[in-house]
Amino acid sequence: MSVKEEALQTIEKMSADASWRDVLYTLYVRQQVADGMVEIADGKFISHAKVRKTLLNGNNLDTQRT
Repeated sequence: MSVKEEALQTIEKMSADASWRDVLYTLYVRQQVADGMVEIADGKFISHAKVRKTLLNGNNLDTQRT
């Protein structure tokens, strides 16, 4: 399915009184989730255990990405 088709399908599922802000926000969130899923599939994420350990030790996560 093309991006245009996915966007149209997403908009069609919204209520008839959705505002432009609602539409743009919904499409933005959907795109962010899709990008995140690609990053996960590519192994570009930090495990919950590593985040927890890093934060509890007072370290910065920016240097911890694997």
